[in-house]
Amino acid sequence: MSIFIFGEGMLEISDIRDATARFGYGGDALNTAIYLARSGRKPEFVSALGDDAFSTSLRAKWNEEGVGLDHCLTVEGGKPG
Repeated sequence: MSIFIFGEGMLEISDIRDATARFGYGGDALNTAIYLARSGRKPEFVSALGDDAFSTSLRAKWNEEGVGLDHCLTVEGGKPG
């Protein structure tokens, strides 16, 4: 059975000190997809990201978590939320 999660994944920037920052990701829909993947399911995340370096990094991290991105569109010139 396929599980499709619709929503947005957001870039989180925190702990900015001395011109350095910690980058992460979050959002209710994305967190749901990640926890489903961690429990052995194969969720598909339906969303859109840009074609910038942040979006590329987010895709790689979500893929490592086991979240399917076949239905995550790429918006030319776009950036993550």
